Amino acid sequence: MYRFFGEERQENHIFLNKEDSHHLMQVLRHNPGDLVETIWNGELFLCRIEGGDPRGLRLQILEEKEIEQDEGTLILCQGIGKGSKMDTVVQKAVELGASRIIPFFSIRSVVRPTDKDDKKTCRLREIARAAAMQSKSPRIPEVEDFQDLKQLTGKISGQILIAYENQAQESLYEVFQTLDKNKPVYLFIGPEGGFEEEEVEALLQKGGKSIRLGQRILRTETAGMVLLTLLQYSFGGME
Repeated sequence: MYRFFGEERQENHIFLNKEDSHHLMQVLRHNPGDLVETIWNGELFLCRIEGGDPRGLRLQILEEKEIEQDEGTLILCQGIGKGSKMDTVVQKAVELGASRIIPFFSIRSVVRPTDKDDKKTCRLREIARAAAMQSKSPRIPEVEDFQDLKQLTGKISGQILIAYENQAQESLYEVFQTLDKNKPVYLFIGPEGGFEEEEVEALLQKGGKSIRLGQRILRTETAGMVLLTLLQYSFGGME
Protein backbone atom coordinates (compact mmCIF):
# COMPACT_ATOMS: atom_id res chain seq x y z
CA MET A 1 0.00 0.00 0.00
CA TYR A 2 1.31 3.44 -0.93
CA ARG A 3 2.06 6.05 1.73
CA PHE A 4 1.77 9.84 1.49
CA PHE A 5 2.25 12.84 3.75
CA GLY A 6 -0.83 14.97 4.28
CA GLU A 7 -0.81 18.66 3.48
CA GLU A 8 -3.87 19.71 5.51
CA ARG A 9 -6.44 18.15 7.83
CA GLN A 10 -10.04 19.08 8.51
CA GLU A 11 -11.88 16.90 11.03
CA ASN A 12 -12.05 13.40 9.49
CA HIS A 13 -10.38 14.30 6.21
CA ILE A 14 -6.78 14.74 5.09
CA PHE A 15 -5.83 16.60 1.90
CA LEU A 16 -2.80 15.85 -0.26
CA ASN A 17 -0.95 18.57 -2.12
CA LYS A 18 -1.55 18.90 -5.85
CA GLU A 19 1.70 17.20 -6.88
CA ASP A 20 1.04 14.12 -4.75
CA SER A 21 -2.60 14.10 -5.86
CA HIS A 22 -1.53 13.97 -9.51
CA HIS A 23 1.01 11.24 -8.78
CA LEU A 24 -1.51 9.10 -6.93
CA MET A 25 -4.29 9.36 -9.51
CA GLN A 26 -2.47 9.78 -12.84
CA VAL A 27 0.80 7.90 -12.32
CA LEU A 28 -0.18 5.20 -9.82
CA ARG A 29 -3.65 4.94 -11.40
CA HIS A 30 -5.65 4.93 -8.18
CA ASN A 31 -9.37 5.65 -8.14
CA PRO A 32 -11.93 6.97 -5.64
CA GLY A 33 -12.58 4.25 -3.10
CA ASP A 34 -9.01 2.93 -3.09
CA LEU A 35 -7.10 2.82 0.18
CA VAL A 36 -3.80 4.54 0.99
CA GLU A 37 -1.73 5.24 4.09
CA THR A 38 -1.31 8.88 5.07
CA ILE A 39 0.88 10.50 7.73
CA TRP A 40 -0.32 13.65 9.41
CA ASN A 41 1.56 15.29 12.29
CA GLY A 42 3.50 12.13 12.98
CA GLU A 43 0.43 9.90 13.09
CA LEU A 44 -0.34 7.18 10.52
CA PHE A 45 -3.86 6.71 9.15
CA LEU A 46 -5.57 4.31 6.79
CA CYS A 47 -7.56 6.47 4.38
CA ARG A 48 -10.01 6.07 1.51
CA ILE A 49 -9.74 8.28 -1.56
CA GLU A 50 -12.92 10.36 -1.85
CA GLY A 51 -12.25 12.74 -4.71
CA GLY A 52 -10.82 15.99 -5.93
CA ASP A 53 -10.80 19.33 -4.13
CA PRO A 54 -9.32 22.75 -5.01
CA ARG A 55 -6.72 22.11 -2.29
CA GLY A 56 -5.81 18.66 -3.59
CA LEU A 57 -7.09 15.11 -3.27
CA ARG A 58 -9.46 14.56 -0.34
CA LEU A 59 -8.96 11.42 1.78
CA GLN A 60 -11.35 10.09 4.41
CA ILE A 61 -9.72 8.79 7.59
CA LEU A 62 -10.86 5.25 8.35
CA GLU A 63 -8.60 4.31 11.25
CA GLU A 64 -5.35 5.16 12.97
CA LYS A 65 -2.53 2.65 12.57
CA GLU A 66 0.54 1.97 14.63
CA ILE A 67 3.52 3.78 13.15
CA GLU A 68 6.96 2.20 13.14
CA GLN A 69 9.83 4.21 14.59
CA ASP A 70 13.44 4.28 13.44
CA GLU A 71 16.09 2.84 15.72
CA GLY A 72 18.33 5.68 16.84
CA THR A 73 18.67 9.27 15.67
CA LEU A 74 21.28 9.36 12.92
CA ILE A 75 22.33 12.79 11.65
CA LEU A 76 24.36 12.74 8.45
CA CYS A 77 26.77 15.68 8.13
CA GLN A 78 27.85 15.48 4.50
CA GLY A 79 30.59 17.37 2.69
CA ILE A 80 28.97 18.85 -0.43
CA GLY A 81 30.00 17.02 -3.59
CA LYS A 82 30.09 17.97 -7.25
CA GLY A 83 27.20 17.68 -9.69
CA SER A 84 24.27 15.55 -8.61
CA LYS A 85 26.11 13.72 -5.83
CA MET A 86 24.10 15.44 -3.09
CA ASP A 87 20.87 14.34 -4.78
CA THR A 88 21.99 10.73 -4.49
CA VAL A 89 23.27 11.16 -0.95
CA VAL A 90 20.01 12.68 0.30
CA GLN A 91 17.82 10.09 -1.42
CA LYS A 92 19.77 7.10 -0.13
CA ALA A 93 20.33 8.58 3.34
CA VAL A 94 16.57 8.97 3.78
CA GLU A 95 15.99 5.39 2.62
CA LEU A 96 18.55 4.22 5.17
CA GLY A 97 16.95 6.04 8.09
CA ALA A 98 18.84 9.32 8.51
CA SER A 99 16.73 11.66 10.62
CA ARG A 100 18.53 14.82 9.52
CA ILE A 101 21.01 15.77 6.79
CA ILE A 102 23.40 18.69 7.14
CA PRO A 103 25.36 19.62 3.97
CA PHE A 104 28.57 21.53 4.67
CA PHE A 105 31.46 23.30 2.94
CA SER A 106 34.97 22.58 4.21
CA ILE A 107 38.54 23.57 3.38
CA ARG A 108 38.97 20.98 0.64
CA SER A 109 35.49 21.31 -0.86
CA VAL A 110 35.56 21.57 -4.64
CA VAL A 111 32.08 23.11 -4.60
CA ARG A 112 31.96 26.60 -3.09
CA PRO A 113 29.01 28.70 -1.83
CA THR A 114 26.92 30.46 -4.51
CA ASP A 115 23.75 32.50 -4.69
CA LYS A 116 21.95 29.37 -5.97
CA ASP A 117 22.40 27.41 -2.73
CA ASP A 118 18.88 28.18 -1.52
CA LYS A 119 17.42 26.66 -4.69
CA LYS A 120 19.65 23.62 -4.30
CA THR A 121 18.46 23.17 -0.72
CA CYS A 122 14.82 23.33 -1.82
CA ARG A 123 15.51 20.66 -4.41
CA LEU A 124 17.18 18.42 -1.84
CA ARG A 125 14.17 18.81 0.46
CA GLU A 126 11.88 17.70 -2.37
CA ILE A 127 14.11 14.67 -2.92
CA ALA A 128 13.98 13.87 0.80
CA ARG A 129 10.19 14.07 0.78
CA ALA A 130 9.86 11.75 -2.21
CA ALA A 131 12.35 9.29 -0.71
CA ALA A 132 10.47 9.30 2.61
CA MET A 133 7.23 8.35 0.84
CA GLN A 134 8.89 5.67 -1.28
CA SER A 135 10.66 4.08 1.71
CA LYS A 136 7.66 4.43 4.05
CA SER A 137 9.60 6.55 6.49
CA PRO A 138 7.61 7.66 9.55
CA ARG A 139 8.64 11.27 8.86
CA ILE A 140 10.33 13.51 6.34
CA PRO A 141 13.95 14.01 7.43
CA GLU A 142 15.08 17.61 7.65
CA VAL A 143 17.64 18.87 5.14
CA GLU A 144 19.36 21.89 6.66
CA ASP A 145 20.74 24.89 4.80
CA PHE A 146 24.29 24.61 3.46
CA GLN A 147 26.78 25.73 6.10
CA ASP A 148 30.46 26.01 6.93
CA LEU A 149 32.06 23.07 8.73
CA LYS A 150 33.78 25.30 11.28
CA GLN A 151 30.47 26.87 12.30
CA LEU A 152 28.76 23.47 12.35
CA THR A 153 31.46 22.02 14.60
CA GLY A 154 30.93 24.85 17.06
CA LYS A 155 27.19 24.14 17.32
CA ILE A 156 27.13 20.40 17.95
CA SER A 157 27.97 18.13 20.85
CA GLY A 158 27.38 14.54 21.89
CA GLN A 159 28.12 11.37 19.94
CA ILE A 160 30.23 12.24 16.88
CA LEU A 161 31.79 9.84 14.36
CA ILE A 162 34.25 11.08 11.71
CA ALA A 163 35.06 8.93 8.69
CA TYR A 164 38.77 9.63 8.40
CA GLU A 165 41.13 6.96 7.15
CA ASN A 166 44.32 8.72 8.27
CA GLN A 167 43.63 8.77 11.99
CA ALA A 168 41.26 5.98 13.04
CA GLN A 169 41.36 5.70 16.84
CA GLU A 170 39.41 2.49 17.44
CA SER A 171 37.84 -0.35 15.49
CA LEU A 172 34.30 0.07 14.25
CA TYR A 173 33.16 -2.67 16.61
CA GLU A 174 34.71 -0.95 19.63
CA VAL A 175 33.20 2.41 18.71
CA PHE A 176 29.73 0.99 18.07
CA GLN A 177 29.79 -0.69 21.50
CA THR A 178 30.10 2.74 23.14
CA LEU A 179 27.16 4.36 21.35
CA ASP A 180 23.81 5.00 23.00
CA LYS A 181 21.07 4.60 20.38
CA ASN A 182 18.72 6.70 22.51
CA LYS A 183 20.90 9.76 21.87
CA PRO A 184 21.67 11.45 18.52
CA VAL A 185 24.72 10.30 16.57
CA TYR A 186 26.42 12.75 14.18
CA LEU A 187 28.12 11.10 11.20
CA PHE A 188 30.72 13.27 9.45
CA ILE A 189 31.66 12.47 5.85
CA GLY A 190 34.15 14.68 4.03
CA PRO A 191 33.87 16.04 0.46
CA GLU A 192 35.82 14.62 -2.50
CA GLY A 193 39.13 15.94 -1.14
CA GLY A 194 38.54 14.66 2.37
CA PHE A 195 39.16 16.50 5.63
CA GLU A 196 42.09 18.65 6.68
CA GLU A 197 43.73 17.45 9.92
CA GLU A 198 42.73 20.65 11.70
CA GLU A 199 39.06 19.99 10.88
CA VAL A 200 39.25 16.49 12.30
CA GLU A 201 41.09 17.75 15.37
CA ALA A 202 38.33 20.29 16.03
CA LEU A 203 35.72 17.52 15.91
CA LEU A 204 37.82 15.29 18.16
CA GLN A 205 38.00 18.11 20.69
CA LYS A 206 34.20 18.12 20.72
CA GLY A 207 34.27 14.46 21.79
CA GLY A 208 34.27 12.91 18.32
CA LYS A 209 35.84 9.59 17.36
CA SER A 210 37.56 8.99 14.03
CA ILE A 211 36.86 5.69 12.29
CA ARG A 212 37.86 3.78 9.16
CA LEU A 213 35.30 2.10 6.93
CA GLY A 214 37.44 -0.88 5.99
CA GLN A 215 40.61 -1.04 3.93
CA ARG A 216 39.23 0.62 0.80
CA ILE A 217 38.91 4.35 0.14
CA LEU A 218 35.23 5.09 -0.46
CA ARG A 219 33.78 7.91 -2.51
CA THR A 220 32.09 10.70 -0.57
CA GLU A 221 28.66 9.61 -1.83
CA THR A 222 29.35 6.01 -0.75
CA ALA A 223 30.89 6.44 2.70
CA GLY A 224 27.80 7.86 4.39
CA MET A 225 25.60 5.10 3.04
CA VAL A 226 27.97 2.43 4.37
CA LEU A 227 28.12 4.04 7.81
CA LEU A 228 24.34 4.51 7.99
CA THR A 229 23.79 0.87 7.04
CA LEU A 230 26.26 -0.41 9.63
CA LEU A 231 24.72 1.71 12.37
CA GLN A 232 21.18 0.67 11.45
CA TYR A 233 22.27 -2.95 11.74
CA SER A 234 24.07 -2.30 15.01
CA PHE A 235 21.02 -0.53 16.47
CA GLY A 236 18.60 -3.25 15.34
CA GLY A 237 17.04 -1.28 12.51
CA MET A 238 17.63 -4.04 9.95
CA GLU A 239 15.65 -6.72 11.78
